[in-house]
Amino acid sequence: MLPRLMIPYTLTDEDQLCFVHIPKTAGTSLLTILDQQFSADETCEHRHAETILDLPQAELDKYRLIRAHGTFRQFEKVCKPSSIFITMLREPIDRVLSTYYYLTTSPENFYYNQVKAMGLKEFINWDSRDRWIIDNHQTRLITGTNLISQTPDLNEAKRIIRDRFKFVGLLERFTDSIQLLSYIFGWQFAEENRKVNITSTRPKKTELASQIIDDIKAINQLDIELYNYAAQLFEEQYKLMRLLKQSDQQYEDAASRIRAIFQA
Repeated sequence: MLPRLMIPYTLTDEDQLCFVHIPKTAGTSLLTILDQQFSADETCEHRHAETILDLPQAELDKYRLIRAHGTFRQFEKVCKPSSIFITMLREPIDRVLSTYYYLTTSPENFYYNQVKAMGLKEFINWDSRDRWIIDNHQTRLITGTNLISQTPDLNEAKRIIRDRFKFVGLLERFTDSIQLLSYIFGWQFAEENRKVNITSTRPKKTELASQIIDDIKAINQLDIELYNYAAQLFEEQYKLMRLLKQSDQQYEDAASRIRAIFQA
């Protein structure tokens, strides 16, 4: 787990930051923060990896920020070999519920016509190749396993988030995640950060039948394990950040006392 603990990091003009945007993980909120750090010319405007794959490599290489929906494997094909990857994860049961209530109330979404008349139980048991959006979706996006007939490799997913991602935030600890992100890259944000793109019509998880929750768990065992693993990594990084901040403050306090002695 040590590679993830090497913080902070100062981005250079040659660095390329790649945000793998997993749907319904507060990614839209994070986008507003990322866009404060890079100019429009430095940012790839396309939001889907399929579109980015068609761009000339010379054009892609000029961007310092690429942020889009897609799999990590797709990002590997378009980002520089030295690119720095970040993403956000979400507790899997909540992510599936949020996905359902978002899709059934968003006519502009690609899946709306397929799911708008479905009840939640029918949605969870959706018999479609598009079912991958609720079946271990986060593990699938990390490993690039988007065919519902294939089972993603959990160990590979763990290795990728441990070794290839500089930052993996958690929606459930959004404020802590933004603090950690800002510390890693030394960013200052222009305004108070808040979550956006929130589906306000969904009921609370505690209001749903236990069988519904069990059914979601059954098709997200890999995501649950991956999330728990990512949460452990996050906690280690967050604790290290607090220790480093405390050490920095102690250094500043000592330096101030020394300066005061010589200025007396």
